[in-house]
Amino acid sequence: DWSRMPQVWGDRELMADVNEMQIDIGRCKAIVSDMLHSAGTPRGEGAERGAAETLLRTVTTAWRGTHPNVRLDVTLEAGLDQAMLVVEPALRQVLASLLDNAAEASPVEVAISAWREPDGLVVSITDRGPGFTEEQLAVVGKPYRSSKGAGRGLGLFLAATLARRLGGRLSAANRVDGGADVRLI
Repeated sequence: DWSRMPQVWGDRELMADVNEMQIDIGRCKAIVSDMLHSAGTPRGEGAERGAAETLLRTVTTAWRGTHPNVRLDVTLEAGLDQAMLVVEPALRQVLASLLDNAAEASPVEVAISAWREPDGLVVSITDRGPGFTEEQLAVVGKPYRSSKGAGRGLGLFLAATLARRLGGRLSAANRVDGGADVRLI
């Protein structure tokens, strides 16, 4: 609607903002569509078998494209190209959402690392932000529990829900040297 207002379409800077908003809206629509599709899809449908390394490289490459000013350190254990898993569309979105959360807390630098343990693949996303309060750690994964304000806090809830649906779990902790560590296992 704003793009049709004369005071907006006549202003190059405002139109650039409107165009950026339209791109963000398109991205949001795709995210919501993926979540709705995944929520109504039985486990395994709409999923494909893929290597953990391929999944993580695809997610991090796409994420870097939307966050060019945030340094992303990627550390993947050797052999993840041989670690096969079921990749649902929602899994890619959850990983991107966790990276978004980390970048919001630490807009200069975040990191993602992955390795195998006996109980599965561990993907750790860390930041150098303020970390979690004890109250936040007690309710990680519950809906609408966020320090970001009313109506927020669905990212960790959706990540925890997806992890449980896939037979895994989500954990969160504060790092000893500052920041947060959120793990999807």
